[in-house]
Amino acid sequence: MAAITNVNKSFENPQQVFITNVLGTARVAYLCAKYKKKLIYPSTGAVYHPEFSPYAKSKAIAEEIVRGIIKSTPVVILRLYNVFGEGMNKDSGSIMYNFLHDKEIVVYGNGEQTRDFIHVRDVIAIMEDALKKKWNGKIVNVGMGQVYTINYVAGLFVYFRGLPIVYKPPHREIKWSIADISMLNTLYKKKLTKKFEEDIKELVYAN
Repeated sequence: MAAITNVNKSFENPQQVFITNVLGTARVAYLCAKYKKKLIYPSTGAVYHPEFSPYAKSKAIAEEIVRGIIKSTPVVILRLYNVFGEGMNKDSGSIMYNFLHDKEIVVYGNGEQTRDFIHVRDVIAIMEDALKKKWNGKIVNVGMGQVYTINYVAGLFVYFRGLPIVYKPPHREIKWSIADISMLNTLYKKKLTKKFEEDIKELVYAN
């Protein structure tokens, strides 16, 4: 969980991103293999498009390292999608954090990009469940399997915060992203919490 996760900042200092995300992961993987300890590795859905940022590339390489010990060591790879909820900070790289704290609701591009958002409470519960042996050796997408446009998410913050949307030139980014959660549904038998709008409201009113 010590990775550098801010996509935009990864362009500013890619060397540090690779040192932390790749070499740091290699060290953890080595120690887990040496001492036969289970490794639950928090990867990212961004590994499907490593060309889009140093962050995505670093996580793809790190994941390959982890996959290298999967036959000899208990390993679970969780490809997290857009995690939101309590505990977000400015370095997390979450659009939700920006919508929650900035003085304007800034949308880059036309806002029709889609994202699969999952609440941190579900991610924590899935990680705890992943301690079970049935998860060993599995690579699992962790999302809701549904998407919202950035315009829709921004609109919720506009409603609850009373601020305008400001559109700015687009970033180089994935236009459409959704998790294939078929493996997650096979392994994880609890229901994911589906109260997106209520969770946004609680975030805003808690700050």
